[in-house]
Amino acid sequence: MKTTQELQVDLAGKIGAILYEDWNPIGVRCLPRNEYTSYVPQVVSMLKSGATPREVAEHLSDVRATRMGIGLAEPDICDLRVATRLCALRWT
Repeated sequence: MKTTQELQVDLAGKIGAILYEDWNPIGVRCLPRNEYTSYVPQVVSMLKSGATPREVAEHLSDVRATRMGIGLAEPDICDLRVATRLCALRWT
């Protein structure tokens, strides 16, 4: 049986993979796999606090718009799809 710390590391890895493979607002596949790692802790915190997919999508769109300067700070379909996948990790 995995320890709480091991489960946290697994969750962070899954979140990082989803951000890289499915969200990837930069749109470049040759980026380092850890390109979005700095955003993982906040997503973990949001999932632990029971954030809805809409709340997570709003966070992702804010990151995309304010930190990366890409698009508007309104969730788009990709943000919503990825947020739904991220929220589903709570039950895996």
